[in-house]
Amino acid sequence: MTTGPSAEIIRTASPSPADWPLWAAVVGVSGDGYAWEEREPDADGGWSAPTLGARTSGQCGVAMPLADAYAYPAGTLVRLDRVAVSDGTSRVFIVAPRVCGFWATIIGASDDGINRWTYTFVGQQKTATGYGGWGNDATLPDGWARNTLENMNAAEGTLGNGVDAGHLDADAFTFTVQRCPDDAIVWVRPVRTGETVEYWFVYANGVDGECD
Repeated sequence: MTTGPSAEIIRTASPSPADWPLWAAVVGVSGDGYAWEEREPDADGGWSAPTLGARTSGQCGVAMPLADAYAYPAGTLVRLDRVAVSDGTSRVFIVAPRVCGFWATIIGASDDGINRWTYTFVGQQKTATGYGGWGNDATLPDGWARNTLENMNAAEGTLGNGVDAGHLDADAFTFTVQRCPDDAIVWVRPVRTGETVEYWFVYANGVDGECD
């Protein structure tokens, strides 16, 4: 179980037991947990800071095993609860994490070793049904991402797509591993290491070439 720092509640009056659990937005990484601010439904169908009383905020950990394997980007809506611990204090935990991730389109890449690339991406939203109908979503992250199936890639041996690198170049033909192409839409997950958040996706690289 991932614990996390002791709760640091900021409010004119401490929330009573009836106030918990509550909804909150992750606003950043804080120590070995997450910084958060309370949210409530608003009249426009979204989530806003509470309109009555002072805002509740603080730090929290994650109460579900393995749930912290993926990071929570800023803006993620989570369910929090306050739990008493044996030393008489209490801690705040994320108790209803959602699957973290978002759709993004690849817009470029640069070499990051042999048969590996680092990709630039832009977050996407669905704007119409069927093929096509995707557009940029300014509320989602953009930046750099890596492909998990390229993690094991090298000049020799089995590649992440299951192909033996030694079988790509022979007397009769020459093939090479191809990067994930621009405009491909992939599911991107934020992954946290300490206070650093990276972005990763899964794509089985193609191979292309010609007979000699």
